[in-house]
Order: sequence, then C-alpha cells, then structure tokens
Amino acid sequence: MGAWINANITLPRSVTLSEEKENAVSHFIGLFLAIIGFMYVLASSSAYGHPEAKIGMIIFAISNIVLYAASAFYHYLEPGTVKKALRVLDHSSIYILIAGSYTPILLYIGDRLTIGYAIGIWAAAIIGIVLTIRFWGRFYPVHIALYVVMGWSVLSIYSHVFSNIPAEILPYALTGGIIYTLGVIFYSVKKIPHNHLIWHFFVIGGSLSFFIGYCRYLLA
Repeated sequence: MGAWINANITLPRSVTLSEEKENAVSHFIGLFLAIIGFMYVLASSSAYGHPEAKIGMIIFAISNIVLYAASAFYHYLEPGTVKKALRVLDHSSIYILIAGSYTPILLYIGDRLTIGYAIGIWAAAIIGIVLTIRFWGRFYPVHIALYVVMGWSVLSIYSHVFSNIPAEILPYALTGGIIYTLGVIFYSVKKIPHNHLIWHFFVIGGSLSFFIGYCRYLLA
C-alpha cells in the first residue's frame, strides 16, 4: 500500500510551511469543535429528541470528525507516505461530510423517499471517493462539480423534505449550504492569497450552521 501511495499520490509543491501550519491550526480548531459536538450529541441522545434524528446526528458528527482530523493532521505532518495517505482521506472526506450533512433530516423523516435518497447520496459519496483514489490528480473540475451538485441535490425533493421537518431548520440549512458553496470558490481559485485557509473557515462555518440548527430543532 505504501509503495502504491508513494508512486501515485502527489503533494502540492507551491504550499509554504507557514501556510501548512495555518491550515493545520484552522482545522485543529474545527476538530476540537467537532469532538465537542459529538460529545453533546451523545449526551443528548440518551434522553431527548427523535430517535432516528439522533442516529443521523451521530453520523453527521462523526463525518465532521473524520474531515477535520484528516485535514488537520494532513497539513500538520511533514511530507511522506502518511501525509500522502491523509491527503487522499482529506479530499475523500469532503464527500463524507456532504452525505453526513444530509443524514439527520433524511432519517428524521424516515419514509421511503428520504431513505432511498439517503442511500443514493451515500452511494454518490462512495463513487466520489473511488474516483478520487482511482484518478488522483485528474478531473479536478469534475470533483468540484460533484461537490456542488451533491450539496444542492436536495432541491430535487425540496418540498417533501422541508414540509416534513421543523420549519426553523430551513434558515440554518440554507445558510450552511451557501457557506459551503462560497467556500468552494476559494478552494478552487488557487491565486487567492491564503485561499485554502479561507476555505477551511468556510467549512467550519457551514458545519456550525448545520449543527446548531439540527441540535436546536431535531434533538430538542
């Protein structure tokens, strides 16, 4: 496995040590918040709220932990095999977070349509991860497009979803989606100074928006 990683996975050449440090710090902050959120969900799940939503919230919290841990340690480590492996996980975990962000409301509704949609969005995430690994360094615009399409694909069942969840969640979900999408712009445009750091904080902001909305109106 290590030989395959070293032969096929590349590291960016233009990133400075100071940029890597700030990227690592930003998502160590995200990791800390994600762990706090996970602990909060576990503490709440024993006494309050909708059972299926709690399961979805646990999945959402874990998807955040995976993303922030992979990103933080990838940026923190010195170049080498482990850093390359974490870079793959870092990119793959974007798909995991997108699917994880949907899961609480889909399980909360829990009918045939939303369960089927949950299966579909996780299948799309798996396909995205496979494409990331199989075609590493290629089809970059395709991955960006997949992130955005997956992120907003809920609009295809918008009326069904938002008529079956607490209406108060909608502003948080829309805000989170918009923050993630704006972040993708900075993620994509490498010429912007500190673009990756800015992207990191947009991701944290999107996660917080979803998490606060879900905790207030699904777990409460």
